[in-house]
Amino acid sequence: MCAAYAFAREVDDIGDGTLSPEQKIVALDELQGRLHGSNGVEPTPMMLALADATQRFQLPVDAFDDLIAGVRTDIYPARFEHFDETVLYCRRVAGSIGRLCLAIFGSSDPERAPALADDLGVAMQLTNIIRDVREDAARAREWFDHGLELVPLLDTRSASCVLAMTGIYRRLLDRISESPQLVMERRVSLPGWEKAWVAARSLVEAAA
Repeated sequence: MCAAYAFAREVDDIGDGTLSPEQKIVALDELQGRLHGSNGVEPTPMMLALADATQRFQLPVDAFDDLIAGVRTDIYPARFEHFDETVLYCRRVAGSIGRLCLAIFGSSDPERAPALADDLGVAMQLTNIIRDVREDAARAREWFDHGLELVPLLDTRSASCVLAMTGIYRRLLDRISESPQLVMERRVSLPGWEKAWVAARSLVEAAA
């Protein structure tokens, strides 16, 4: 998880950093080359750890490619005219992380689980978007309801992790639904005690 997160963090840091758009594209190209071992550069400790994790857990490398493609979209922001375009973006920047986590967690139904992990990623990214935009709250709930079908396919520890993450985002969505004007005033977040409560409750739900 640490290796996968470190790579994703580096991708995000490039996208959110102060480089020019052209320099960001070059940096992403170089990172993608390192991912596929095609640029002849000595691997960094992070890339060595990621290679080990990929081999041990059969991480879907295309998920990293999807993440990079999503960040490329952020570099030259485009206006999405259709919801399907938004879903594709969400699958790339968040569903990709869900699929990587799933590869590490494992599941009892490897045929269904990746698509459900993708759906949870879409739900969480839509919630992130709703923090800044007042639309699509009902659609986010539908993606949560479908994506949470993943939970019974996981072991107890992995299920509690997924329930904790999605529990926090669902409560964010509830707050936004109750007071839509909040997203126009500030970034909606949960206090630390509430996040801890959600995490503790997820342990109970996963064990039930």
